[in-house]
Parts: sequence; C-alpha cells; structure tokens
Amino acid sequence: MSKRKPLSDFLSQTLGKMSQSKLAESLGVSKSTVSRWKQTGKVPEDYRRELRRGARGGKPQPIKAKETKVQGGGKRVETNKPEHLGDALKRATKAKARPDKVTIRGLGVTGKDSPKKARHTDRTFTLQNLSDDELDLLEQGSKESILEVIRGRTSDMVEVGSIGQMTFTTGGRQ
Repeated sequence: MSKRKPLSDFLSQTLGKMSQSKLAESLGVSKSTVSRWKQTGKVPEDYRRELRRGARGGKPQPIKAKETKVQGGGKRVETNKPEHLGDALKRATKAKARPDKVTIRGLGVTGKDSPKKARHTDRTFTLQNLSDDELDLLEQGSKESILEVIRGRTSDMVEVGSIGQMTFTTGGRQ
C-alpha cells in the first residue's frame, strides 16, 4: 500500500509552477495566507483539492462561498471575496431567505475610533436588520459597496485596507 503525499509536497509543487502571489490570486486569498501555509504545512480542507490541481499542472480555482446548514433550517454562508458574497446574497434573496446578520472582517482598518497605538487594526463589523438599500449595495459584490454600508453604520469615518472573511446567516438559529 502506497503512502499518500503530504499536503506540503503539493503546496511546494504548485509553488514551483507559480509564484506565491499568483497562487494567492488564483485561490482568492492573500499572499501572507499562502506564506503561512508554506511555513506551517497546514492548509484548510477547502483549499487542498485546488492545491492538488495546481501540483498536477492545472490552475487552482478560487473557493467560492461555503454554505452550511444551521439549526432551524437556515444557512450560514462564508467567503473571503466580495463578489462571492454578492452572488450568495443574490441567491438567498431570490429564494426569499433574507440575511439575519452579515459579519465582515475589515483588515487594516483606520479611523478616529481606532486605538492610538494601533492605527491599522483588524475589526469585525456585524450588520443586522439590513435595509433594502443596504442589501442592494452588498449584492453588488464590490469592496466599495461593502464599505459604503459599513460607513453608513458607523459614526467613525473608517478606511479599510482589505476585506477578510465575510459570513451571513439566513433563517434558523446559530
């Protein structure tokens, strides 16, 4: 019986064919995420198949929104790309499943409410009871439209370097 190749081998082989920046772009993650995977040898389950594809000469594909069922019959959707959030919200709205809550992780956030010692911090924004206009903006699936909703919800004029993990839930309990 043959032993399976360690995942770190697939990562090394894929990186032998493309740069960390290109791999990160292909997978829809940051370059620092790929660097961390390389250092630790730990890669989230969702990305393993794509690394194997890259190691075999194919082009790794971005992971779109990950959907899981929640207690009570609803869904929880996770993604790290604004356009995937927009697409998933459109599908939910079309299915008459209005989001209960949208959580957005802002990376490199600055603003007057930021701590003085840490001008660039990571911050989680939780948006509940979305208006139709806010939902329309989020469905556009762009960083700018997401920031417009965040700025409309905060008293602080925030600037966000990049957007990290985004989740939303529909119906049911978490």
